[in-house]
Amino acid sequence: MSRVGIDCKAYRNSATYATPTWGELVNVREVSTDLSVGEADVSSRGTGGWEAIETTLKRGTIDVEMMAVPGDAEFTALKDAFLNRTTLDMAFLDGPIATAGSQGFRAVMKVVGMSRGEPLEDGVSYTFSLKPAYSANPPTWHVVSA
Repeated sequence: MSRVGIDCKAYRNSATYATPTWGELVNVREVSTDLSVGEADVSSRGTGGWEAIETTLKRGTIDVEMMAVPGDAEFTALKDAFLNRTTLDMAFLDGPIATAGSQGFRAVMKVVGMSRGEPLEDGVSYTFSLKPAYSANPPTWHVVSA
């Protein structure tokens, strides 16, 4: 079954990593996930004239566009994390976090960018850029089990 963006979910954990309390980011307009991996050149005479690579560190950036809604606790948490340089435990799934089979990226993250858009004929929105932070809990591909 195909999924559409409106059915996807973004969450912030307000409790401990081991026993999370997930709050949904409901004022999200769009989420964009960019996962990639670095490369090391391991070419040699033995690679037959071809460049050969080995993968190195994984990288992840999540951009979250949120509507500017006064009093939204999740918006405030992302804004404060940016201003105070603190971490957030986040999950970006293709369905509800309580539904078996929902899956996506979970990581303790830092907000590394915050931009504001003020289009003439649209609502004011903020785009937050998040990247994995140093943590005892490395990023995971989270699958909700039964």
